[in-house]
Amino acid sequence: MSQSATKNFRHDTTYFLERGDEEFELWIEYNIDPFDPGVSSGPAEACYPPEGGGISDMRITLGGKPFEVTDDEDEQIMRFIETEHDHSEPDYYDDYRD
Repeated sequence: MSQSATKNFRHDTTYFLERGDEEFELWIEYNIDPFDPGVSSGPAEACYPPEGGGISDMRITLGGKPFEVTDDEDEQIMRFIETEHDHSEPDYYDDYRD
């Protein structure tokens, strides 16, 4: 059985947002729960679904100052993080897996 992660890890990335004819280079800071891909093969008692990977406490800045985004832009940024974040990179995620 999997153990639920109780700690988030702070990350950051650059995101280029197009708004009309303008492009903004935004600095995004966020927490992300460790991701556990789960186990879907083997004995049933050893299987469990994927869990974690949730994004929270996202802060968006432009030139060090808070930058407001629309709901649609927020969704675009979240999708970007979900697809670009490398969950396998840091070894400390292993502390939160079985």
